[in-house]
Amino acid sequence: GADRSPAPLHPRPMAGRADAVSLANWQVAPHLRWAFQNCARLMPTAIVSRGGGAESALPPAQVLLRLEDVAYRSDYGQATTVAKTLKDTRTDAFVAVHRGAVVAERYCHGMAPDTLHLTQSVSKALVGALTGCLIEDGLLRLEDRVGDVVPELRDSGYGGATTVEHLLDMCAGAAFDEQYYDERGT
Repeated sequence: GADRSPAPLHPRPMAGRADAVSLANWQVAPHLRWAFQNCARLMPTAIVSRGGGAESALPPAQVLLRLEDVAYRSDYGQATTVAKTLKDTRTDAFVAVHRGAVVAERYCHGMAPDTLHLTQSVSKALVGALTGCLIEDGLLRLEDRVGDVVPELRDSGYGGATTVEHLLDMCAGAAFDEQYYDERGT
């Protein structure tokens, strides 16, 4: 089969110096650009398996969009393009999928299709969308208890009375200190 080992880490910082990036400044500019592509150099990380099922490749569309041509009005009523917004927001990677095909794809700032990158809140949006699909298919309910859905979490802060809806609303009530260097994850 195809080699599925992770892409090598970016060999050099993309802003500032790697030795200037610390747990105190990794989430602020200019350090975040390098840090978001090099989290494993800053803190413990783990690669999560996608599982053993068949892969579902997304084919490219017959015609790819030129992001410079995709115009819209910003929240402030200004005419702009997707390409300009990606530049202005210093976006590292952008992929647009329509009807099961990739219609636009762009990588910037040292990114490539196989570059590891911190996703943070993108994960919440993806999990929320997938949860909606499971609910629509009748495989999950908002009132289901997390410990019943994922038995491994029964004895954690998310077991007990926490429901799927609590997690989606981000009001599970679990005490958590967001200290990335704390290996206990408390």
